[in-house]
Amino acid sequence: MPVMSPVEVFRSPQKHEGRIATGAGDPSYRAFEALYLTFIAMPVIAGIGMASGTLVNWQNYLAPAFGLSAAGGHTVIQMFGWIAMAIGALVAVNPLLGAQTVTLYLWLGVANFALTSGHKGLALCLLTMSMGSWALSQLAGEFGKRF
Repeated sequence: MPVMSPVEVFRSPQKHEGRIATGAGDPSYRAFEALYLTFIAMPVIAGIGMASGTLVNWQNYLAPAFGLSAAGGHTVIQMFGWIAMAIGALVAVNPLLGAQTVTLYLWLGVANFALTSGHKGLALCLLTMSMGSWALSQLAGEFGKRF
């Protein structure tokens, strides 16, 4: 079976099951690897920052609805930190499910920043990042391995 170009694959209505040559020379596979590593590392780094209270004062970025919870703002941020670290680990072992989870987590962040005065620009940044995690989910359907 001949190897299809990325353009032919994109236009093909059916799944191309292994007809793309993967490896160092394939730009779509390199994009998958870059997004895969990014969405493992960044949730873990941000999660450590949230759970430990380092990097920034995360409570300044918490919408009032979350900060007024019975647990308190600091505890809520720590909880989100642990969730972020778990999501990074999920991406590592199951890129497709992990990327979909990252996308939903980022949309939660978009909603948080949309409700917080003065942080609309951060909502836009997270929305943009969620497009990267969505792209990873699309590529993971093709290249992702479950360990």
